[in-house]
Amino acid sequence: MNITEGQTVGVGIPIAVTFDRPVPSTERASVEGELKVTALGDGAEGSWSWVEDPALADGRRVDFRPRASWRPGTKVTVEVGSALTRHFTVGRSPIAASAPGG
Repeated sequence: MNITEGQTVGVGIPIAVTFDRPVPSTERASVEGELKVTALGDGAEGSWSWVEDPALADGRRVDFRPRASWRPGTKVTVEVGSALTRHFTVGRSPIAASAPGG
């Protein structure tokens, strides 16, 4: 997983799970059923999608993206079956103002 235990992440980060071996397309829905995202204070509406990553074989990576950006302060738990659980917090959302005339 791209997120470490206890990490604070930005509001736009997807959750990426990478597998040791490719998951056949016929088994991907079943694998997605074993992936759970829970967000306290702000629901985890979103979806999983299989990513074509040029550095990996097809079927090795699946990403979760929330429907809208994560809300700052949200505490998220990700469960990958019974094998792995991670907790992370969404940090603040910095917004930079542009300079006058720019």
